[in-house]
Amino acid sequence: MKNRIVIDTNVLISALLLANSLPRDATEKAFQEGVVLSSSDLLSELESVFKPPKV
Repeated sequence: MKNRIVIDTNVLISALLLANSLPRDATEKAFQEGVVLSSSDLLSELESVFKPPKV
């Protein structure tokens, strides 16, 4: 059975923005070797970071 992994939002954001970084390496390893879990709270936080503000 694979390990279940939750990635901190800040680590995930860094992994998405920084190609050659420790957060990217860790995130890729998590997806390759485990089952990455998410939640509605995590997805809402990601959305608030990447969604442009309403004007």
